[in-house]
Amino acid sequence: MELLPQELRQQLENPDKEFYTDLSIVTPEVHLVLQQILNCPYQGEIEKIYLQAKALELMAL
Repeated sequence: MELLPQELRQQLENPDKEFYTDLSIVTPEVHLVLQQILNCPYQGEIEKIYLQAKALELMAL
């Protein structure tokens, strides 16, 4: 988490519903990856690798 920009980290740690309300402009593929990031099933070093991979996936999409 410490590698993420402060604004994104704050939203992930303390979700603000208004931040997520306009997902209609996001493609279904991007929405899925965002949900996977928010529901990361891993911890520790594997979590870092997983989140880095998902960030790369978002950039590719």
